[in-house]
Amino acid sequence: MEQYSISVSQFGYFAVVLFSSAGLASLLLAGIADRLTVVLQLILVHGGTAVAFLLVAVGSRLWVILFAAGVAGACQAFSTPITNLIVARSVSASLRPSWIGVKQSGVQAGQVVAGIGFPALYLIGGWRFACLVGAAFAVMLLVFGILIEKLAGEAREARFPDPASTVNGTSDGEVISGLGLVSQTLLLTGFTFMVGIGIQSTNVYLSLFAVERLEMSLVAGGVAVSVAGGIAILSRLAFTRSTWVLQHRVQTLLRGLVSGGVVAMAALILADVLHAPVLFWVGTCIHGATSLVIIVVVNSVIVQSRSGRGIGLATAVVAGGTYLGFASGPLVMGLLLSMFDGFLWAWVGVGTGYIGAFLILLAWGWWGSRVAGRP
Repeated sequence: MEQYSISVSQFGYFAVVLFSSAGLASLLLAGIADRLTVVLQLILVHGGTAVAFLLVAVGSRLWVILFAAGVAGACQAFSTPITNLIVARSVSASLRPSWIGVKQSGVQAGQVVAGIGFPALYLIGGWRFACLVGAAFAVMLLVFGILIEKLAGEAREARFPDPASTVNGTSDGEVISGLGLVSQTLLLTGFTFMVGIGIQSTNVYLSLFAVERLEMSLVAGGVAVSVAGGIAILSRLAFTRSTWVLQHRVQTLLRGLVSGGVVAMAALILADVLHAPVLFWVGTCIHGATSLVIIVVVNSVIVQSRSGRGIGLATAVVAGGTYLGFASGPLVMGLLLSMFDGFLWAWVGVGTGYIGAFLILLAWGWWGSRVAGRP
């Protein structure tokens, strides 16, 4: 913000560009998500991330940084489809939810590392130095990933060789919660869009809220992101080991998690009104334990309900909704910050995203019960 003289509301534009790019790439490239090799997707994800970091490190204008965010977003669009497909083709049906929980926890593990590591790297050598380290780390992950793939003998197309192959013994004609797969995919896409608004608004502005409004230190703001991520890892592992994810009660589980997001927003609103850091930490912990778990449950639903050939496509479409929600959230929150000159109504606006997601769940249940009740 100091280097480029941008406002608090403009700070969210980086996330808007990044996730808009990711969302559009997910939707436009969904058709090839099942056909690209693992190695090629590793190159796109980690190589593209390294390029984005280098652009930030050497760029001297704001548009270069925004362009780098777009590059990073487009490359990250491949990460969820390929990892879902790897789990589906390599792990038995009974263990898939746990594996999905483990691999999705990598997102929050990265959040923990970034929340602690990047402020520390900034204090050592500035933001450019931090980005150079990030680029080196991405290259290391790329080399490591390709090496493991080669050693495992799995450098082949990321799809089932047999088009008739199925996941969990079900075919594309079967349903979960009374709905066909196309209808379910559309509902999940709308649901993750609304949830994404709440999740990413909080992720982007949580530390800034702590520093700007509650007058906490920069390090404390970074630690808050890491705390949310750390709790999310434990929570994701716990929820995905539950048999709820494999049964019709998944809707009940999602309703509870979305309700937790609403409670987290209420805690942050009270922290703002009362200027109470303790309520900030309460909201942060609830956000990590509930909101950040929702996407992993959705991915478990996708992997358990689709054939091997359709997992990449379905994941890419739903991820597109998620990323577009991630892009919209910071944009909406930035606008609300500008309009009301404070965080209070911005957090209220974020809470409406979770309420919208809850309404979609109710519609899902109502629609599914009507379909299931037909003769």
